[in-house]
Amino acid sequence: MTVNGRRWTKTGSALEEEVIIYIGSEGPTLTNLMMALNKNSFISYNPDTRSARAESINVNKALMKR
Repeated sequence: MTVNGRRWTKTGSALEEEVIIYIGSEGPTLTNLMMALNKNSFISYNPDTRSARAESINVNKALMKR
């Protein structure tokens, strides 16, 4: 499966039930994925700071930044 140029193998459950783990710093790629897959839960891990967090997005604010 490919979304916004990112690929992964589906586990068999419905896509909306998947938790997506993003590795990298916060930026447009993460925001685009979160907007495209807005029914999913996201966890991001930043290897530079060695920190993880549950992500949430306010779609209106993200659209205004664009």
